[in-house]
Amino acid sequence: MKTTSIYIHYPYCLSKCYYCDFVSFPCHNGMEDLTDFYLKELELFHHITNDRQISSIYFGGGTPSLIPIETVNKIVEKIATLWGIEKSIEITMEANPKTITIEKLKDLKSAGINRISLGIQSLNDNTLKFLGRIHSSTDALQSLNDIRNFFDNVSADFIYAYPNQTLKEWKQELAQIKSLNLPHLSLYELIVEENTKLANMINRGDCTPINEDIAVDMFNFTNDFLNDSTPQYEISNYAKPSFESKHNINYWQGGDYIGIGPASASRIKTDSFIINENPPTITEWKNLITKGNTFQNFLSQKERAEELIIMGLRQTKGLDFKTFESVIGDSFWHFVNKDLVENFQIQNLLTFDDNKIKVSRAGQLLLDTIIFEIIK
Repeated sequence: MKTTSIYIHYPYCLSKCYYCDFVSFPCHNGMEDLTDFYLKELELFHHITNDRQISSIYFGGGTPSLIPIETVNKIVEKIATLWGIEKSIEITMEANPKTITIEKLKDLKSAGINRISLGIQSLNDNTLKFLGRIHSSTDALQSLNDIRNFFDNVSADFIYAYPNQTLKEWKQELAQIKSLNLPHLSLYELIVEENTKLANMINRGDCTPINEDIAVDMFNFTNDFLNDSTPQYEISNYAKPSFESKHNINYWQGGDYIGIGPASASRIKTDSFIINENPPTITEWKNLITKGNTFQNFLSQKERAEELIIMGLRQTKGLDFKTFESVIGDSFWHFVNKDLVENFQIQNLLTFDDNKIKVSRAGQLLLDTIIFEIIK
């Protein structure tokens, strides 16, 4: 039976982090009950995916650990009723350390959540303040300890290469991170997004972006340092064996996924490639669901192929040609300039054989350029 993943976007958070450009809204004025709209949207998508089984569910945001447990229960139960779920299903909840309590963890486990992704970002209190985080390093470590008393499958997010950070500082922090012995880590090089508070700080001259050469040294050191414990399996993700994120791997390998909630996206292959992009505001999204329809546009074969190339090459094991062809319906080589691919191979930036194509460590640092060049 064909499988599909479901992403639930919860748009509320306690406060907006300085670097964040996700669709999220600080909940100072309260949070609307979105339960009925989530359930209705699930029903709408079921009409075009009723032959599927659900392999993963991911609650993201915003701060989805703020979702009332009653809503989580109803969503998981609705998905199970509509589609059925695999026995080995992965159900992830993103969490902020300030929202974690023992009672909340018990409730989440009872609701079927079996993986927690904790947004720590840094173990340095000064850095947390600089990034606009509302928790301290003590909060983060206590939350992590509490989570591990209930869940084996735990991930934590960290950010590096932020303004004024030194390689020495990152080496020291990475040693602390490694000592936590977590099964999964997401380590993101900071990207300064437009229209964020951090971008405004840089534009005013309050801080200076990190030197690119230092960022490269940090990336290389990270991969070498973690290779014996939690090796890299995607440019920004590291895991012990069998703890890779099933949900994200489905994205990267071109699997179908349903996005529920404001600003969420879907990719579904039926007779064509359906693309759904929900509006970014809660009001617009609710109005759309109330009308009983969703934005159903269609990707061309070439557009979906380009997406799959971009995501597939982020994986350390590379992009599998047979998987690509099963999703796209045509050969990988139909969508790229083979001469340029071979040129990057000569430069040791790409490697390929009859089965797959991979980006080398050096190529990972130039991935955007490589993809831009090779796609026809």
